[in-house]
Amino acid sequence: ERLLRFSQETTDRSETELRVRDKTGRYRPLLSRAVRLLNADSSTRQWVGIIIDLTEQERVQRALAVSEQRYRLLADALPQVVWVLNSRALIEYCNQYWLEYSGLTLEQTQRGEWISAVHPVDARRAFELAQEAFEPLNRLDVKMIGWLVQRQHVGRFQQQPTEQDAR
Repeated sequence: ERLLRFSQETTDRSETELRVRDKTGRYRPLLSRAVRLLNADSSTRQWVGIIIDLTEQERVQRALAVSEQRYRLLADALPQVVWVLNSRALIEYCNQYWLEYSGLTLEQTQRGEWISAVHPVDARRAFELAQEAFEPLNRLDVKMIGWLVQRQHVGRFQQQPTEQDAR
């Protein structure tokens, strides 16, 4: 009866997360998605849907949160500037050292005001470099990537040709 009422009262789509007990007695997170199919008179003919087990996704999200926390603790402990740019050349994350060093707040830094901390002579090039970091590789970059730089045990650097260069 509750299911019949639901099928008549709801919209044409349904999405809900719920916990369902499996055969071992554990409750697992599930995502239920359904679409209502109608008869010619707009009455509900049937619901078609899927149920997705979110157990692994939730485990991965928890592990990622722990990993991010460890990264932030490490980055904040370093006496160096650490930051992460997004694809719009805006800083998504910076460590505490940057905030103390620059005197900027996190909000100012994330709004792009980090450029104000760069010397005026260097500001334009710094901004260009931040934007170029997300441009597709050009031909020169691809050619340079074809060479591997490998540090030898005596401390010298030596270029090692790739298989493509050997041809």
